Amino acid sequence: MFFINSNNYKNLAAAVVAVSLSMPLGAAPKDKISKDFKKIDKNATVNALIIKKPALLSLFLNSGFGSNWVSMLANGGSLRFNWSHVRQSSVFAKMEDIEKLALDDDIVSIVPDRSLKANLVVAQQTTGAYVAPSFGLTGAGIGIAVIDSGISAHPDLKDANCAASRIVYSQNFVDGETTTNDLFGHGTHVAGILAGNGSCSGTSSTLAKMKGIAPAANLINLRVLNGTGTGKDSDVIAAIDRAIELRQQYNIRIINLSVGRPVYESYEQDALCQAVEAATSAGILVVTSAGNDGRYDANGVKGYGTIKSPGNDPYVLTVGAINMNGTPTRGDDEVTSFSSKGPTALDQIVKPDIVAPGNRIGSLMAAGSTLALGNPTLAVGDGYPSGKYIRLSGTSMASPMAAGAAALLLQREPSLTPAQVKTRLMRTASKSFSANATTTNSTGTYTVYHDLVTVGAGELDIAAALNQSGGGIEGSVSPSLKINGNGQVTITATNHPMTFFSSSWPQNAPLLYGTFNLSSNQVLGAVGKPWGDKSSLAFSVLWGDSVLWGDSVLWGDSVLWGDSVLSGDN
Repeated sequence: MFFINSNNYKNLAAAVVAVSLSMPLGAAPKDKISKDFKKIDKNATVNALIIKKPALLSLFLNSGFGSNWVSMLANGGSLRFNWSHVRQSSVFAKMEDIEKLALDDDIVSIVPDRSLKANLVVAQQTTGAYVAPSFGLTGAGIGIAVIDSGISAHPDLKDANCAASRIVYSQNFVDGETTTNDLFGHGTHVAGILAGNGSCSGTSSTLAKMKGIAPAANLINLRVLNGTGTGKDSDVIAAIDRAIELRQQYNIRIINLSVGRPVYESYEQDALCQAVEAATSAGILVVTSAGNDGRYDANGVKGYGTIKSPGNDPYVLTVGAINMNGTPTRGDDEVTSFSSKGPTALDQIVKPDIVAPGNRIGSLMAAGSTLALGNPTLAVGDGYPSGKYIRLSGTSMASPMAAGAAALLLQREPSLTPAQVKTRLMRTASKSFSANATTTNSTGTYTVYHDLVTVGAGELDIAAALNQSGGGIEGSVSPSLKINGNGQVTITATNHPMTFFSSSWPQNAPLLYGTFNLSSNQVLGAVGKPWGDKSSLAFSVLWGDSVLWGDSVLWGDSVLWGDSVLSGDN
């Protein structure tokens, strides 16, 4: 959608009118319906998500529930949910009625209600979070919505007196369940990275505290994943809608989404992407994980083009994972072999936006959870209280590092918009990576290239972000890559009908991304044939053909795209 100050709407209506006159009032009905529905019999009933145009734009169209909706309901269909904030509906109806709904100008696209999964002490020094106390910053007063597998009660999520819980609101969205506890163990670990205080678990004074980035922030627990770490698009969308509704009550400024699924359509038609854009336009920064497919190498893609939805959306802050190699300095940091790389499938958006620690991160354990029971060797010992902490790896762990940093920024400068926070974290990111790095683990030997679509703007540097001021928004909409017949790549502003400003990328790209090489010697050369040979399947995946992404044989295995990266590169 767009980034605006929530207190400044006076020019918005005029802008929407201008946009509505410049863009087509609706794609052809057949183009609105996901390819996944094309082979389904007209009499078959399906769960579908109906994505509508922005509210103000809909004033000029046939907004509301028209005759096609009435016909669908009369024919046995049902309206399961209708979310006002994210402008989407969930329906259960026959395909013939779904096709009729596509005739309405108010509808952008119709997609399946898909399944998704979680994208599974030294970090304080590496990220620069250790300087926050000198600014008097702890994240106090900032609400962070954690849309995940739930958050179980843990001593370190209490206040400074180890009394009242900082989980100020909890709600379950998983069908057939009522608990808001973390049966999987993922959301509690994420919450600890965000806001664990490390003070209430009885840890010995001789041990470093297992402390989160914003240890006084409040948490809004929105549970969307079950005990196996799986959920549905509609659950996440419902949780996002609820976060928008609760924004003022709990000062929700950030949503952390360490979940994802493969990309099946452009972000402009993707239900998850449109939901996170609605949150962004409501003044909430959405921080999401890049995905854990950096080792995926079918047809020689070497992990490129594997960013997950909704991390493929240009408005969110998408975070990849680095390995700190056990030291507090950045000199030996390198991108993990599992961290997904850009550009995004179909849209070629430059992602991730930044990278942060995500390898063997110690944080809170949800006792009795699936991850805790299934991985006893990952429990943190060495004198730490038994059953309180666990080490996990994944871009899921990197995302809350950045979300916690955003909380510190917003505590210090409450007037910052999502666009300004995203730009600040990108502009100040450390860009001191080596050209490449090679790592060997139990699954093989991998070489990663620290290029534009592997590390984005660089490594999270909280100290630098807190020491800088200014409200620029250059780069807040992630740019896209274009390739010509000679294999040359250029970085350009993302084409989006609701972007109310333009960026000068020859000027802004070096500011945000440093001196990253965009020639075939680095970005293209790192991948080889898949980028340079249009006859290869892998190339078509990256540059416009979603055939591979729609293959459930390739993408139905949680080992490929779930949070199965538990022990990481070391």
